[in-house]
Amino acid sequence: MELVETEFIMAGLETPPWEIPGAQFGYVETGRQALALLADELASDGHRTLLAPDYLCDTMISPFVTRGWSVTGYRMTSALDIDHSDLLAHAHAQVGPFTVLLGLYFGREPDNAYRALVDELHHIGARVIDDETHRVLRPRNSGADFAIGSLRKTLPLADGAYVRSFGNQDFSIGPVRPDSRRWAAMDEKRRYLDGELKEKTFKTLFREANTELEADDLARAIGARTREGIGHLDYEQLRKSRVSNALVLDAELERLHITRLNPPGPTLIPSHLVISVDNAAAVQHRMAEMGVYCPIHWPRSELLTDLGSWPSTYLSLPVDHRYDATDMLRIAFSLVEATS
Repeated sequence: MELVETEFIMAGLETPPWEIPGAQFGYVETGRQALALLADELASDGHRTLLAPDYLCDTMISPFVTRGWSVTGYRMTSALDIDHSDLLAHAHAQVGPFTVLLGLYFGREPDNAYRALVDELHHIGARVIDDETHRVLRPRNSGADFAIGSLRKTLPLADGAYVRSFGNQDFSIGPVRPDSRRWAAMDEKRRYLDGELKEKTFKTLFREANTELEADDLARAIGARTREGIGHLDYEQLRKSRVSNALVLDAELERLHITRLNPPGPTLIPSHLVISVDNAAAVQHRMAEMGVYCPIHWPRSELLTDLGSWPSTYLSLPVDHRYDATDMLRIAFSLVEATS
């Protein structure tokens, strides 16, 4: 992302939605670092087994794999919800300490069934990590032992991730480094969009900064600019913008009879609006040629073993604060052109 517009900045300090009263927090540079912290913490209690979704980003499990954990995938439904019965069957089959990684994808929020699942996993003997990355604007505590959230995926921040716990963990976080070079890339992208620069040199800056940021998973404290950014974002305005955009785009997609996995609603602020289309990669390429860039969550895992077929129909349409209703109509038009 580029730097945020001033309408999304608060003059005074703002408490971020994930800072739940009574919890303990640690801030690190990336979600991968946050998960590495927990992998080390849990390993000290004898944990070496992880149950994780069988459709996921490899970043979610790489800190465990590189530390020698055994990782087993549990099923996700075609709507990318957790298959509760399959997960519980895997949980009951475990012998010895084990950890479960949960995550509600694309903005879904914990409901009673989700909290009951967490309770049942605790009853079986699991420690539970809840990945809140797709719902950081309204995470709503699920009762998990730990929660993590990567912030740069949905917020105008160069880096940053949190670890939350209700225990007495003393998270071992390394010293702060200079501000991530992603901030310089965001600065330059803003200048390009404002017409101050003619060349898209920010793309090279982002690529180099991402490589540097993701070079290892040693937990390091966030820099001063990220900490300041977290404290001054107007989270309510960011929520309203995302919901407004999602409603416009969702109405267009419904009119076009396109399947949406996560339509916006009272308990869902979409991280993206996710659709199912034939050959999503080809559609993604055609839309990019029209200047509309949509991620695919996710490429096939290289870390999970015994994988069957990998879904190839999901495409994520952006609905964040950088856009407005006109942009949503353009996305819908581009989608029609790309699928014709």
